[in-house]
Amino acid sequence: MTPGRKSIPDKELSLRDSMWPGAEKRLWHPKPHGGFITIPKTLPFLGRMMDEMSKNFPVSETYNALWCWTWDNNAFTRLNRMDEMAFAAGFTGQRGVRTFQDRLKRLEAMGFVELKAAGNSKMAFAYLPNPHVVMFHLYDALTSPGAAPEMREIARGLQEGTFNAFLARAQELGSKDVLEILEARAGRAAASVV
Repeated sequence: MTPGRKSIPDKELSLRDSMWPGAEKRLWHPKPHGGFITIPKTLPFLGRMMDEMSKNFPVSETYNALWCWTWDNNAFTRLNRMDEMAFAAGFTGQRGVRTFQDRLKRLEAMGFVELKAAGNSKMAFAYLPNPHVVMFHLYDALTSPGAAPEMREIARGLQEGTFNAFLARAQELGSKDVLEILEARAGRAAASVV
């Protein structure tokens, strides 16, 4: 960086502080306050695409609740407090847990969640793989003629415009995993032309 020039984050902080003096003292800092996880900045786009594919059974709040139940960014959680998780995802009443379980199955079918049983529970543990990789897999299932019919059916509601908005945001953010996927796809496309 050129001496005297501020980085983008420094410029953003200066702008924030000019509009909200004392903002630094009032914001939530994850390290001293605890109780935080890291999320991808693309999560709003991912959630919208998840809901597009699940039609009238939105799953994004279930996914958000699962992500917030993980520890130390390990993408793993126990499902032993499913009533609380269901409530956090917006499902209440007698059918709350059952609706939450239905959404878990839908997320599992899409590939955003991997579930494991233990004892009498068919859903005891959940693992959340990289959602960017999963989304590319689903988009490929939708757009590739040789894709498995069941995967094409799962991805059927995914809108190209939403996927492109996700791509634009991920590239703007410099999401390395997305950039690597795009480079690999470009390499495969170039090899198939030769």
